[in-house]
Amino acid sequence: MKYLHLIIFFLFQTVLLEVQENSIGQWRDELPYNQLIAITESNDFVYAATPYSLLSYNKKEAVLNRISKVNGLSDFGVSILSYNEDYNTLLVTYSNANIDLIKDGKVVNLSDIKRKTILGNKNINDIYFIDQFAYLSCGFGIVVVDIEREEIKDTYYIGDNGKNVEVFDLDVLGDEFFAATENGIYRANINNPNLANYNNWVKLNHLPFPNDPYNHIVTFQDYLIVNRLTNVPADQLFALTGYTWIEVISNINYKTSNLNVSNDQLLISFTHAIGIFNSDFSLNRIVNSYGESFETSPQPSAILKSTDGNYYIADQIQGLVISPDLHAFQSNILNGPLTTKVFDMSIVGSKVVVASGGRDESFSNVFMQDGVFVYSDGSWTNFYKSNTSALDTVYDFVCVDVNPNNSNEFAVGTWGKGLFTFNENGFVDAYNQYNSSLTPNSTYSHIMRLGGVAYDSKNNLWVASAISNALLHKRAPSGEWTAYEFGAWSSYDIRDMIADKRDNLWILLRGGGAYMLFVFDDNQPANQQLIGLNSASGNGNIPGTSVLSLAYDLDGEIWIGTDEGIGVIYQPENIFYDGDYDAQKIIVERDGYAQYLLESEKVKAIAVDGANRKWVGTERAGIFLLSADGQEELLNFTAENSPLYSNNINSIGITDEGEVFIGTDQGLIVYRGTASKSEEPAFSDVYSYPNPVRPDYFGPIAIKGLTRDAFVKITDISGRLVNEIRSEGGQAIWSGENLKGDRVQTGIYLVFIANIDGSESIVTKIMFIH
Repeated sequence: MKYLHLIIFFLFQTVLLEVQENSIGQWRDELPYNQLIAITESNDFVYAATPYSLLSYNKKEAVLNRISKVNGLSDFGVSILSYNEDYNTLLVTYSNANIDLIKDGKVVNLSDIKRKTILGNKNINDIYFIDQFAYLSCGFGIVVVDIEREEIKDTYYIGDNGKNVEVFDLDVLGDEFFAATENGIYRANINNPNLANYNNWVKLNHLPFPNDPYNHIVTFQDYLIVNRLTNVPADQLFALTGYTWIEVISNINYKTSNLNVSNDQLLISFTHAIGIFNSDFSLNRIVNSYGESFETSPQPSAILKSTDGNYYIADQIQGLVISPDLHAFQSNILNGPLTTKVFDMSIVGSKVVVASGGRDESFSNVFMQDGVFVYSDGSWTNFYKSNTSALDTVYDFVCVDVNPNNSNEFAVGTWGKGLFTFNENGFVDAYNQYNSSLTPNSTYSHIMRLGGVAYDSKNNLWVASAISNALLHKRAPSGEWTAYEFGAWSSYDIRDMIADKRDNLWILLRGGGAYMLFVFDDNQPANQQLIGLNSASGNGNIPGTSVLSLAYDLDGEIWIGTDEGIGVIYQPENIFYDGDYDAQKIIVERDGYAQYLLESEKVKAIAVDGANRKWVGTERAGIFLLSADGQEELLNFTAENSPLYSNNINSIGITDEGEVFIGTDQGLIVYRGTASKSEEPAFSDVYSYPNPVRPDYFGPIAIKGLTRDAFVKITDISGRLVNEIRSEGGQAIWSGENLKGDRVQTGIYLVFIANIDGSESIVTKIMFIH
């Protein structure tokens, strides 16, 4: 059982909201909150679901709040939610059939359906409450949850002869259940003590199209309203009174997203409109626009008329839309990236840029048009086809790099549509074969697949072009372009590219060919600028068959992530000169046995923090924090032991302040590490946080503005040693305890700091208050 923190208080205001800096060791979700799929309410709050998490809206204070795996939810990927007023319980279901009950400030997880082996799908499509019981419409039947006893009470398999049948929705008319399913509507007496017996569920054969799918059902004015799911642009709605069925509302040419009843009105969410209907099914109002200030037409998932008199709309693009009268509308969106897609990421300082595109395992296009997401000063700006006309037909953004000399400048390469550059004002230029040296694909003249982009220390922008006439291209700061042709070596597929501290370019190849890596040095003679590395001893000795990631550390060493763990080139400068440059595997001890580091894992991402430690992302085992030499495993975060959404990590980046941005295949999440970038010049801005340390604070105390591996001694005012620590990158972390592990008393404590060779030192103070 986990406690749900910050579910009601603190957090975020409406529309665009400033994100506060994480405390050390804390997580923050960076998910899109504009796409809402379901909605419910309590007396004080409106709750809405995204496909990933939840948000709540305080009706009195007009404050939005994010609720995710970071602050208490048990899982990731929400499917539906509903609030039971009598038992003050919010029931949340997930796409994997997991269930959370949020009640009395805590989260109770019911994982029975998730864990149970069931043939067919286990989707949970809807929730219907009767007293303490929640009836879940599932992909195989109906599950009854007792929310008071916090347990699964029963399961009904209602299909013919007890077979699985997908139940989309459930409602009650009189004393009977009506279940809308994939092959018609079933009825059962609500008072029958044995509803688990399929014989007590009778299919309605007098309904028009009795064997067709019906996906929504609601009771309205003593009628049962059902929606027939069709393969044409408009669904069909029928009303049952007694044993007579009539078609209603047949003049709206949209699919039906949701049915709801409120204040003697039938509220219908269509794909691009909202319909309000009177008790005789006459049209009260149709809403097909929120107004000129909205970029898109309505895409409502659901609508409710609240006890406060407002209409609340869960919209798939505009977030939570609120209207007092369905004439004026206000969109409420928590700031975030446009989507959960993270293919590549680049960070300089505190600027984060995400390329959202992708390609499949065969390096073919997936035609994703989500765009580019930029995080700066605590908020996201998204560039995509709807707000940047130059990106209108662009797809598969696969590589990005931020200029290390100017974090406002960055470049994005696409797998088919060329190169795009941006600055602090947004989009700047698009480059292709007509305005640069870039060359198209050798087979398809209209396709330009760019696998890597990288800025060097001289502000040159380098671009790696896959399967083209020229492998590399350079745009100088003057704007002049130069192409570098390497014959047959230009025919490789490019996975990625980075520039190291020596301005050498490391080009990751698809794998399966003669080489796994190319290394390029522009300072070498023309016929010696490019060297290919592979798994052969003396020619790279790279583990596995494919290089998936690469990073250079603070000592200049090259860490290579492969499909068989990690290899390290300790002297990469030898590649273009005489000397050994073979990658070495790191031997570690696990359970008393020596083995190679992560040799059974695909290492898809590596990032280096301010303490030279390695953050390693894998395909199956989540993310590892390793010591600087890789010998010690300091942390291993997985979806099972942390808020991490998934164990499949695509990309990792670290800000100067030590925030670790982790791009999973399910979205972006941030962890605040203990190491920050070290300060140059030494000790230019040293301070402690929090300071003073108040009685109710028991977290880590950060001493910031340090050099890497600085010595820190903490004494009381009389000079007696209290504790001593080393900095991790640019900061040292003190627990507030003395050498015996006891919390220090009220007083002033002196912090003596010296760099690693003792040539620089400084003293600061920390006040403790009890």
